[in-house]
Amino acid sequence: MSGVRRRIRSDLHGAGVDPAVLFDCLVAVTEACTNALMHGVEDGGPMPRVSWAVEDAEVRFIVQDFAGQEWSMAVHPSGGLSQLSPEAAEERVGGYGLTIIRGLMDEVDVDVSPQGTVVSLVKRFSS
Repeated sequence: MSGVRRRIRSDLHGAGVDPAVLFDCLVAVTEACTNALMHGVEDGGPMPRVSWAVEDAEVRFIVQDFAGQEWSMAVHPSGGLSQLSPEAAEERVGGYGLTIIRGLMDEVDVDVSPQGTVVSLVKRFSS
């Protein structure tokens, strides 16, 4: 992850991105990558892939894993903790990463399929 963060920092700094926006991007992408590593790597399967592109006044990130994991409604990224009973939510460890990502980025899309999960993130440089 440190190499990915270094390259993102370099690319966004080179594009003149405000340091606060750059920080938001680094936190969000790190969290998305952590989720992909924790939940999206099957034994012997490929590692997650991260890519990004700086275009005009925004940056787009793609974090993709290839696990093909089946998600239940209780843990599916689009369902969040609101799908859990209060007792189950209290006992759950973690599960707040997507909430953090959504708070930091301007657009977040999660596409879960049998081929894996693709998380698309967009951060605009100006409001």
